[in-house]
Amino acid sequence: MYRAISHICRILAGHYRQTITMAAARELEDYLETGRYKDGLSKCNKLLKKSPANNQLLYFKANFLFSLMQHDEANQILDQLCNRNPPIVDLMLISDLDELATMAVADEYPRPLSNGPRAGKLWTNATNAAGKNGVIAINQKRFSIAVNEQRWQDAATALIAMKKVDPTNKRYKLAHVAIQQLLSEADKDEKVSGMNRILAYRTLKMTPVEDSAQLRLLMNVYRRQGQKKDMIEALDLFKDKKDDKLAKQIMTDWPFTREKIQLYIAESRWQELFDVCSSLLGETPPDGTLRYVLPTQGRGQRLMASRVRDDWVVWDGLVKASSKLGKMDAIPDITEKDDWRIKRLQMMAKVQASVLSETETDANAKSEKTLQSAKDFFNEWQTYPFCYGDIKEFMDELPAEAQQDFLKHVSDSSMKLTNPDTKKSAKASDLLTAEINSLKFQYRINIGIAKPEAAIIKNFATECIKLMETSSQSNLRLSDACYLAVSALIRLYELEKDITYLFQAAYLLETGPVTEDAHPGKVLLVYLETELGLHSLAMRQYASLRVREIQQETMAHSLLTRISVNHPFALDQRGETSVDPYEIIDNALDMFFATDKKLAYSQSSLMKQGQCDLIFELQELRDTLEHSFTRRMLILEQCRMARLTDNPFHPRTPDIRPSVLKYWTEDLKDSRDYAETFNFDGNGTESTPDRRLHSGGNIPNTNWISQAIVSEDVWALLSNRPTVCAKPSSVTEEEAAAFVEAGDKEFTPTEKSLAKPWAQLLQATKSLLGTNETKPATGLLDRLATSISELSPSDMLGTQTSSGLPPSSYTLQPYFLLLDLLRSTAFFCNIATEVDKKKRQGNRLPPQPVQRIRDAVAKHFAALQTLAREQKAKIDGRDMVQALREGVTGDAMAEAEFLSQGIRNFANKAEASALDAWEGVLKVRLGLR
Repeated sequence: MYRAISHICRILAGHYRQTITMAAARELEDYLETGRYKDGLSKCNKLLKKSPANNQLLYFKANFLFSLMQHDEANQILDQLCNRNPPIVDLMLISDLDELATMAVADEYPRPLSNGPRAGKLWTNATNAAGKNGVIAINQKRFSIAVNEQRWQDAATALIAMKKVDPTNKRYKLAHVAIQQLLSEADKDEKVSGMNRILAYRTLKMTPVEDSAQLRLLMNVYRRQGQKKDMIEALDLFKDKKDDKLAKQIMTDWPFTREKIQLYIAESRWQELFDVCSSLLGETPPDGTLRYVLPTQGRGQRLMASRVRDDWVVWDGLVKASSKLGKMDAIPDITEKDDWRIKRLQMMAKVQASVLSETETDANAKSEKTLQSAKDFFNEWQTYPFCYGDIKEFMDELPAEAQQDFLKHVSDSSMKLTNPDTKKSAKASDLLTAEINSLKFQYRINIGIAKPEAAIIKNFATECIKLMETSSQSNLRLSDACYLAVSALIRLYELEKDITYLFQAAYLLETGPVTEDAHPGKVLLVYLETELGLHSLAMRQYASLRVREIQQETMAHSLLTRISVNHPFALDQRGETSVDPYEIIDNALDMFFATDKKLAYSQSSLMKQGQCDLIFELQELRDTLEHSFTRRMLILEQCRMARLTDNPFHPRTPDIRPSVLKYWTEDLKDSRDYAETFNFDGNGTESTPDRRLHSGGNIPNTNWISQAIVSEDVWALLSNRPTVCAKPSSVTEEEAAAFVEAGDKEFTPTEKSLAKPWAQLLQATKSLLGTNETKPATGLLDRLATSISELSPSDMLGTQTSSGLPPSSYTLQPYFLLLDLLRSTAFFCNIATEVDKKKRQGNRLPPQPVQRIRDAVAKHFAALQTLAREQKAKIDGRDMVQALREGVTGDAMAEAEFLSQGIRNFANKAEASALDAWEGVLKVRLGLR
């Protein structure tokens, strides 16, 4: 529904010259907001008989007509208003008409960069009728609206109009450059895109840089165009202007120097890189020069201003340059003025230099140097939390034998909290940190890389659990030891497929980390409880994370991926706050619209102020939100949730405009952050425990979106409401099989097996309702009846658990996936009956296959209900207590005093959550009439 803008306040403020009574305006506004478009149109027509030329009434009428999809008449009225003579000059009414013009082209794909000639004429006529001040006001308004809607051609036109009346205003010139660059990136026409790119480039080339903000704009545009050499040239222009105030400011502004170092690396300009880095590191700069703020290196850390020698970028640049140039011993020595931070980077650079060295051709000698440098680094920094993180990736470069040599050294030389002899010689916190660093290296090399047998991993997990107990006795933080134990338990689960290990890992995370560094553990606990089928616990844990604003884009997937087939119903347990997954998704989706508006406002404001260097970062955020995979996934999850729970909701599918399939599935931005948790297994998000756990590693992507649209379109067509896209999905059986094959790693086994029946049901629905563009294939209904009849819930559900342990999402999801298909098929049968009895328009179908489908649906639904009741009856808290105490890892937890105390309480919570999960399955109703 078109979101109407309130006109009543404008009427009261006297914004419209041709106004109607306040009561009439309020009534028409109410018709728009409540969706009673026909009544509103009727009222409009009555009022227009008395005042046929009233602009405001005509606006309302066009609005109602667009909302009723009567585009021809609506466009006629809009054309009439845009071509008024004398022209409309009221900015509020112009803005409203511009928004109507936007509504008329909302589903054009690719999205137009201009609102079209008629809206353009509306603004041009108003501009021509205004004086100088009026031109600025009108086009500033047009510019703001265009930026808000990302119509960059209209924004450029508005800037040209403002430049014409105020040609000396530099802000308009720089804003125009930024808009031209954005136009070049958005325009699908390569010729037009190239022209705008060249214009932006040439304008910057010919415009002398007058301040840092202009230089940042230049650097941003060149970077986006891939002009790295021009970026270096622009920075070098200030190198020899020692007496110039701006040059001095830029040369002492560290971010510009940092950028130059990175550009030299990208362009392989090794000698220049070596010169600048060695110069920066050779002598301590005088006070006040090249000062900067270190980037945040840890959650909540506040770092003070430091000199350039504190930045790894400089040391990294020197090492890379010297290795390429074959320069030996290029790393400077530590001076008396240098503190521990400089020494840390210098020793880290020595490790990297040994790894990158191209002068050492003997592989054994090279690895020996790396090994010795790493040993020296560990000896010096083992009591610091950064020790492992600084050199872990360099250890991956060593051959296996050298890695084991390093581990032996680490084990022999590290101080240990669990060693009574070292307790007397150092602080307990330092001993714990040293032991944790040692264990991290052991895990990475012996478990993450080597993939050993289970016995080795169990021993490691046990050692970490014992360290947790020792840490708790000394009132030290437990998080690192806990995270290592959990990583080992997850590896055991992957190795032995025993859910007990995940259950024990969840308990450790629930009980262990409580300090400020507990966030990664809490995030992983959401994944673990989801995979365990303890969704009520997972939802409450997710609520405790207080996910806000842009985090909805990066973190929402941790709970909400497949939430509709995990736990579609709200939690309303006695004595506790209700948690509704439908509302969680709704709140997440609200963020996208609100945040985009904030970003658009900031973009517009910055351009008006001449601060155009920042708009590209804001645009990247807007692009991420607009093309967000998470946003589309959440909308479709909410649709499925509503289907399963009989929620009479208003679909959020119109949030995605243009409403075409390509816009739903192409050029999507994936900002799901799988690095919010800890990762000791390797590099990159592929190795993170949350990604590996997530539905067995089957992570939804664009093929999953296509399949989900098919399912929702079936329900939408049967419900007689708009489909996901303006044109309903037309996926055939063959196409369904193709995108399931293409998205092999996106779908769970049950999702794959149901893709074909869903495609058949879609085609049968379109055939029933007469919406098929082409004649359905012969025998379609018989094939659908066969597919539904041959569904085997027992095969799809797999082996059901025989113990009272948590059900696991692997067990629960197939139930809801099957129930979703069965409910939609039952709905299809109900509508077929209504069509047969002429209660609804459509094509009558042969009764025999329809009856076969009805019988199969009823049979399968009854079988699912029976299986779910059996599984619910097996849930037993005593089995869960036993699982937490099982095996050597369970023994270690039972022996740890602070862990053993909460085992029964956690098992009781898990039992209640497991029962709640099965009750959710039993709440689903078939709806077959």
